[in-house]
Amino acid sequence: MAKRIKRRVDNSICLETYGADDPLLMLLKPLYESKGIWAEMVERDIEIKRELREKNLNRKRRYIFICIFFLRLRK
Repeated sequence: MAKRIKRRVDNSICLETYGADDPLLMLLKPLYESKGIWAEMVERDIEIKRELREKNLNRKRRYIFICIFFLRLRK
C-alpha cells in the first residue's frame, strides 16, 4: 500500500497582498498602515469571514433539518 503524505496547511498570511480583491480594504490599507494597525485589521477581517462561513453553514444545516422534519411529518 502507498503511504499517505500528510501536507501541512500554510496558515501564514502575506500582509502585502491580503485583500487585493477587496476594493474597500485596499482603499483603507494606507490609512491602517500609517496608524500601524494593518496586521490587526487583517486578523479581524479573517475572523469575521470565518464567523460568517460558520453562520452560513449553520443556516444550511438548520434548513436541511427543517426540510427533513417536515417531510417526515407528511408521511
